[in-house]
Amino acid sequence: MLCDASTLPIFWQFIGFGDDKFKFLRKLDDLPVPRKRAVDNAAFFPAGSDPRAIADDDLYRALMDEFPGWLNAVRAAGILR
Repeated sequence: MLCDASTLPIFWQFIGFGDDKFKFLRKLDDLPVPRKRAVDNAAFFPAGSDPRAIADDDLYRALMDEFPGWLNAVRAAGILR
């Protein structure tokens, strides 16, 4: 689904809570472009076991880290005007 959605103006931000290694979410974030996806349309942020311990500014920065690059990529690919 994530690969199919890479041709649509949809960005997926995954957040992991807890002490897990989040192998599956990291795999989704690292799917190859352009072999699997038209653009990198996903990001992953491990929030840790106590996400409340993350300062609001740091959390927002981490959540938005890959979004500007995605905007540039979808515009360059003609997916988004």
